[in-house]
Formats: sequence, C-alpha cells, structure tokens
Amino acid sequence: MANPGPKYPHDVPSLQSLYPTLQNIPNHPELNRSVTRGAVLDISHLHDAKKAIATLEVFLDSSHPNVTPSIVESSKLRYAALQNIHATPQYGTGDSLFDELRGEIDNLNNRIDGLVESTSILQAEAANRHNRVANGKVGFVLVHRMQKIAPGTGGNLVQQVRPASNYQIPSHAAPAIGTVMKYNIARICDMNHHDILRAIYHYNEDFGIVQGDDLTRRQKKFAAWHVT
Repeated sequence: MANPGPKYPHDVPSLQSLYPTLQNIPNHPELNRSVTRGAVLDISHLHDAKKAIATLEVFLDSSHPNVTPSIVESSKLRYAALQNIHATPQYGTGDSLFDELRGEIDNLNNRIDGLVESTSILQAEAANRHNRVANGKVGFVLVHRMQKIAPGTGGNLVQQVRPASNYQIPSHAAPAIGTVMKYNIARICDMNHHDILRAIYHYNEDFGIVQGDDLTRRQKKFAAWHVT
C-alpha cells in the first residue's frame, strides 16, 4: 500500500475557534479552516492561512469592530506554524529553520507587547484628559486622580529634584500603565516632600518641579498637574 505522505503532527485550530468574534464575519472560509492531527499535509491549508492574514489586515485597516491588532498578529503566528510543518518533510529540521522561526515568533511577540502598551497609554491619556476637564470645572476642586502614562519609574527624576540627601525613595518594580497612586487628592496641601517624591517615582513625571522649589511650590505644581 502506497505511503499517503507526511501528516500533520498536531491540531491547528481555526482562527474563528480561537476568536469567536470572527464568526460574525461571513463569506470568508479561510477564517474557519482547521487542521486535524494525523491528516495528510494539504498545501491548501497553507494558502488559506496566508489568505486569512490578508483578509484580517483589510478588516483591521477599515476599523472592523471584531478585528484587533493582536488577532492579526495571531494569524501570522498560525501561518508561520503551518509553514514550519510543511517545510520540514522537504527541507528537514535544521537549526537554521528553527532559529528563523523562533526569531520571527519573538519579533511578533515583541510587536504584540508594544501594541498592548501603546493601547494602554492611549486609554490612560484619554481618561486623564477627561479627569482634568472635570477637575477644572468646579472652581478647580480636585476630585479625580491621574492615571500613569509614562512607562518605567521616576527614580532618576527623584534624584534630580529631591531637596536633601536624607529623602530616599525605596526602589521597586515599575507600576503598570493606567495605575493610580494612592493619595488624598483633596489634601495635597498636607503632602510632604516624601509624598511628592513618591508621586514622581510612581508616575515617572516631575510635574514641573525643580530642585530649588520649596514644599509649598511643589504642592502647588503637583496640584496644577491635575488640571493642566
């Protein structure tokens, strides 16, 4: 009996099964193609996987509500996985092939991480704009704290503006984008130097504060940051 040829070593789910929102996009069978473990290699799966990338990129460019950048990147990973499966029987499993695939996957993961961070920053900026408008409406009575938008910590900024060497801020991991530091926004006038340095460290912003500012000026600049 003739050998039917190489087979798929594992299942490759369809994009619609991974992302149910894609089921709302009709007339695109390439989004619903799946591969069953043990089935004979079929080049049409590879063609459909490539076509799915093009389809999703068109929908993303037109701002389709069910298509996100991460879904497009996932479709590229799926295509890369199928490419590897189809290339192995003909070209072997050399290290260069796997190194190239790993490099492509790492690059895609980095791009996804970048997209996630960029989206988080945009969302935090939008929330801050809304909160600043609200804070400035009723006689500049501050009621809304700000979300963090600058990645990393403000450790270097703290060193630049701390008023004396005895003001130390313990180092810790950078807070996530969009987080809000705990402080009494209605009593910024009661904050001390250490409190304001903690805010600089958390938000990675100096609020316009310079080293020569006294405590009262620092309080005023930090308060003004909530409305401007």
